[in-house]
Amino acid sequence: MKIISPKYEQMLDNFPFQIRLVIIICIFVIIFLLWHSIVWNSGIANSNKLNTAIKNSENEVQLLETKLAALKNAKITGNLPQNNLNNTKDLLTTKLISNSNVTKILQDMLNSRDSINLLEFKQLPPKRFTKQNISTLQLFEHSIIMKFSSDFYSTVKYLDDVAKLKWALFWDSLEYHVIEYPKAEVTLQIHTLSSEN
Repeated sequence: MKIISPKYEQMLDNFPFQIRLVIIICIFVIIFLLWHSIVWNSGIANSNKLNTAIKNSENEVQLLETKLAALKNAKITGNLPQNNLNNTKDLLTTKLISNSNVTKILQDMLNSRDSINLLEFKQLPPKRFTKQNISTLQLFEHSIIMKFSSDFYSTVKYLDDVAKLKWALFWDSLEYHVIEYPKAEVTLQIHTLSSEN
């Protein structure tokens, strides 16, 4: 099978060897320049895009780790803002949630995520909430312990979503143990306040 037509082959045969060599080298140079401009440059562009995506991911990981550390350190201080104390009805209707509702919401949030496997969900018996400045309110503390397995990013996303809930949820403890990378076992203890026992 001939690569070039007989007409062009005859034209090339009429040239001296040095000119034919220069023509062949020019053809290879043109092929190389085409390859360089199409394949090589697009590869460099893709490499730059990947490097940018990696840097963005690293920044996001750093932000998520900061959020996780903040969530770990968040604990109830026991001092409710004074403006909420002045308006008991507003406090009870907007920020407090019944134990049964919060249980359903947290379980639904866990079950809706494929990357999280619920291992244990335990409700502790309610305790009467007694703090200074709110003796006129009869509130009960309902503690919930959730144990689930997940990867780091799914855990942070779930904890962030829990923290964004509009009701008053108080973080008591958070334990994060890597069992087999990337899976970890997370134990979260939170409590809510409610007027229900």
